[in-house]
Order: sequence, then structure tokens, then C-alpha cells
Amino acid sequence: MCKGRQQEVNLSLINNAVSSIQIGIEDYQSNDARRQLTAIRNIHAGILLLCKVKLQELSPADSDEVLLKQKIVPSQKDDGTIQWVGKGKKTVDQQQIEERFKQLSMTINFHKLNKINDIRNNIEHYYFSGTKEQVREAFAEACMVIRELIMDVLKKKPTDIIGVDYWDKLYNIREVFDHELKACRESIKDIEWLEGAKEVPNNIQCPHCESTLIGQIMAANQDQAEAKFRCTACAEVSSPELLITHVLEQIYPHDPTDEWDSPVGDCPECGERSFVNELGRCAICDFSVPDDAACAVCGDRLSAEEYSENGCLCSYHAYVAERERDR
Repeated sequence: MCKGRQQEVNLSLINNAVSSIQIGIEDYQSNDARRQLTAIRNIHAGILLLCKVKLQELSPADSDEVLLKQKIVPSQKDDGTIQWVGKGKKTVDQQQIEERFKQLSMTINFHKLNKINDIRNNIEHYYFSGTKEQVREAFAEACMVIRELIMDVLKKKPTDIIGVDYWDKLYNIREVFDHELKACRESIKDIEWLEGAKEVPNNIQCPHCESTLIGQIMAANQDQAEAKFRCTACAEVSSPELLITHVLEQIYPHDPTDEWDSPVGDCPECGERSFVNELGRCAICDFSVPDDAACAVCGDRLSAEEYSENGCLCSYHAYVAERERDR
């Protein structure tokens, strides 16, 4: 691709990115509730286009925008050397953008970008038009991602790219969200969390819509077991059991196909999936395996699961005993 054509395509990508972001902000400010979902779609699309602008810039001039294409194939030049070129019309999706950025040692907060996409998916699949609070959270995350992309990756100023007026509007959305988030966090700051739940307040989110705008209904309450939580985004109320088990899944992710190495298991005492193995505590009832709980055969200390299911035997010797019974 000639240099003039490459600059033309690059300018087109930037213009499309800016248009998506600006239209998204306009959709957000509309009083028409039906435009809330399009607001998230547009702001998300604008961010992905900004990422593609950088990938297009880094693509060699004669490579047919290789870094933008989903499919990359080798091609032999006239002089016999091999180069990688893009094939087909399909461009990279979000996952591929993340992979390419990492391969090129470029870093942005893809966790926030994934959060925006999750909010969009939740609204599309469960909440239809969504709520203003849900969209505000997505835009608050978008503000930080866009700032990082433009300043750290594209080496520009946000006001120069999307305009002073639009940047001020986006930044104001972030400030409103931060104010709401602070109020939610203030309502849970006095709760005396159990040892097994000590990471919950730092990772708290609604079990229903996964918004971080969730707080305690009675802010004066200090007892974890008595807490009731309400989400500002979707208005659902959650018990401590529901909230804690949900948050533990986010803090301690595990491979569902690997049942032998789960970081969180069922508690032998309360029956909730809230026993944090690395802490040796239940996050809901504070149960811990007794110090003298050991296998009657080999003397190894029993896990919570072994203590609950096998009594006084470790998994191996419980298996051996079962085989003996079956003979």
C-alpha cells in the first residue's frame, strides 16, 4: 500500500473512532432510554477503532495492513524474501487486539475494556435497554481506557482527538460515577468481615448485573451476617450469602473441569460454596477444619472436603476403603 493511501486509511479509522465515541456520548445524554444500549455499543466500538488505528500505524507499508487482519499468511517477495501479509477483509476482534498489543509490548487496561463489554452483554441479554447507572459505569471505565489509549499509545491529547467539549462531558460522567461509587463503599466500610471474606470488600460487585455500584442498605450495620446489599444499577437486593459466594468466584477463578484443584469449595458447616482453601476458612460462617483432623491411616491433615465427605480418611485412603468394600 502506498504511503498516501496508508495515511488516508489511517485518517478514516481515526474519524470513525472519534465519530463512534462522540455519538456514544450524545446517546448517553439523550432522554430516550432506548438509546442507552446504543451509547455503550458506540463507545465500545470507538475504543476498538482507536486500537486499530495503532495497529494500522505499526503495519509495514507494503504488508496490506497486516496487523489489522484476522488472518496473517506468509508471502514471498520478488527478491525471494518472506514477509507476513494480511489476508481477507475481516479485521481483528477484541481478543485478537489484546493479543497483538501484548505481542507488541503495548499495554492498556484490557480489564476495563472487558468490563465495558460485559456491561454491554449483560444489558443486551438481560436488561434490554439497561439503566442509566449501568451505562454510566461503562462510560466511566471507557473514560480511563480512552485516556490511556490516546495519551500512552497514540501519544496525543484526548482533547485534540475527540474535542474539548466531548472530553469534558465524558470526564464529567466519570466524576459522577466516582461519587456514586464512593457512597457505596462508605456504606460497607464498617462491616467486620470474617477472615475468609477479607478480600470481598475490595472486589465487591452485584451478583445480578455485576455492577460495582452496590452498597449496604443499613450503613450503620457492622455485622457481616446481618448485612443486606442493594445495587444502584439494577436495584436488586442481595443477601450476604449470595453476594459473598458470587464475589469469591471472581476473586478465586478456577477451571470447572478440574474438580480436584478448586480454590473455593463447599463448607462442611453451612453448606455454602464459600470455603476458601488457601485461607482454611469459610467466608460465611467462619468454619475451619479442626487442628486434629487427620487421616486415620496415613496421618495427613484433612482438607475441608475430605473432612466433610470422608470423616477420618484422606481422599486416597477413602478410595482404597471403598474398593475394599466393593470386592
